[in-house]
Amino acid sequence: MHRRLFTILAAVSLLLCIAVVVLWVRSYWVADILLRGYSTRGVGVVTTSGDFGIEYVISKNGRSFGFPNGYLRRPPTPVQGYTTPKWSMMGFQYYYDASSAVTHRMVRIPLWSIAGAAASLSTILMVLRRRYPLHQSGLCPSCGYDLRATPERCPECGHVPRSMPAEGKV
Repeated sequence: MHRRLFTILAAVSLLLCIAVVVLWVRSYWVADILLRGYSTRGVGVVTTSGDFGIEYVISKNGRSFGFPNGYLRRPPTPVQGYTTPKWSMMGFQYYYDASSAVTHRMVRIPLWSIAGAAASLSTILMVLRRRYPLHQSGLCPSCGYDLRATPERCPECGHVPRSMPAEGKV
């Protein structure tokens, strides 16, 4: 079970890494914007110019301001409506603007950091799987069943292991 879980997690992490790299490259030609507006607030998710951004907008006076709903695709542009970030480090940015009738908050994360995290996770999982193989720990290499009672054949899947290490030896 653990072996299968490691394999699934590594595969999902690798697919996430590939998807983020594709989105990262695409973001330099096309800005993808997903918006969801409510009566007095709105949320937007943006990928543009190598960044992933989440924006939250809320009306100060409780009046509806017409935040749009849906998906937009347009040429990449710099952050609109903001002058300078309130906090910025290594491409990570936080914007805050409460000067108008609505309050804007935006967090921007570089897509390289998401791709790096996904690639690191899949690499770590694959290294752990290679470093601690199941046949060395007394488990069936096929299904992970404990073979200490029946070392010559797995009663769960029928797999015949090549050779089992002696208990106590490393």
